[in-house]
Amino acid sequence: MKLLFLVFLICPIVWAIEPISYKDYKVVEFKIETEGQLKAAKNMEMMSGFKYWESPVQTNMKTELIIHPQMFNEFVEIAEEIGIKFKILTEDLGSEFMAERPVRRTKDDSFAFDRYNTYEQILEFMDQIQSEFPENSQIFTIGNTFEGRPIKGIRITKNIQNPAIFIESNIHAREWITSATSVWLIDQFLRSSNETVRSFVDGITWYIIPVLNADGYEYSYNVDRLWRKTRSTLGSILCYGADPNRNFGFNWMNGGASAVPCTDTYGGFSAFSEPETKALIDFYATIYEKVKIFLSFHSATQALLYPWGDLRPKAPNTDDLFAVAEAAINALTARHGTDYVYGNTVDILYVASGTTPDHIYGVFNTTLAYTYEMRHANTGSRFVLPPEQIIPNAEEILESIMGMVAKATELNYF
Repeated sequence: MKLLFLVFLICPIVWAIEPISYKDYKVVEFKIETEGQLKAAKNMEMMSGFKYWESPVQTNMKTELIIHPQMFNEFVEIAEEIGIKFKILTEDLGSEFMAERPVRRTKDDSFAFDRYNTYEQILEFMDQIQSEFPENSQIFTIGNTFEGRPIKGIRITKNIQNPAIFIESNIHAREWITSATSVWLIDQFLRSSNETVRSFVDGITWYIIPVLNADGYEYSYNVDRLWRKTRSTLGSILCYGADPNRNFGFNWMNGGASAVPCTDTYGGFSAFSEPETKALIDFYATIYEKVKIFLSFHSATQALLYPWGDLRPKAPNTDDLFAVAEAAINALTARHGTDYVYGNTVDILYVASGTTPDHIYGVFNTTLAYTYEMRHANTGSRFVLPPEQIIPNAEEILESIMGMVAKATELNYF
């Protein structure tokens, strides 16, 4: 415990240029049962050599901790002192990342749906789609990231008067499966010859932003596979970025977000401090009246979540939110047998304020607002979904959205 309050409490400065290998890093899982354990778990997040898949925010929460080889003995000492029982999920996280490297693309490689592509390649794919389908697709730019990258989306429609569905993905940098799924959906929405898909797609106007957090995605792709946040320097001279999914204005910093810049759930120095979140909401304000369903793509919990993410009373249309989620997950599971849970964010996952769906629901009254937490790897590498699962994941998400719309239509949301 001795190091918890010494120099390791200083925020780790992120200067890395070469890719971080994570060779011999262990991943352990444990449950936080007491307030004392929660305090110690939060302190470990501030220590160099420890990193969580999901930051500890409450008791009665399971979490996974990634541990530098030189810090494992320190962790064991801390765990013994505060009574944490843990199990090792992965002995060498780096070896699992290495297995992913053949599917990473370089600038000289071509775009592919069964591989994880660079941000540049995703933008090139969108340009190609618009050139092939100029009457039914239009690229739009909602703004620029902190580092100056354009944040682009695509609108797909046969009739601009159609009701709309909005999809935001890759707001968390390391959740690559979300943008891989989004680009597959874009392609299917325009190329599919399946009559069921066509009749479903053609009656809706689609707004899709494949990579909202482009700076973070590129950093995760090229330097630190575990990177989650943006890459701004607005909140601290020592630590980069804020968690963009804790940075939205509705009920900002009301639980499940950190005020400490070096943590993964840092909510920013103010609501909408990050240009990415401000750009999204400014754009959404121009089209929200058309939108019937808002979807935020995440990984990796295998869950479909709806507001709220904090401890407020249930959303007014909770019964409908549950019924639509149930239909969506039944359709998803029917495709490949994948098991999902569904329900209110705070009940299924944990407390999380300042999120996109809560803001969309609470401010714009888009009352069908959901978070898809997509497939996870059945290993300690959790967010590193093998490339052979990209298309099956996308297929079941498409089936799920179709089931969602069918139920929402039955309930007169369309």
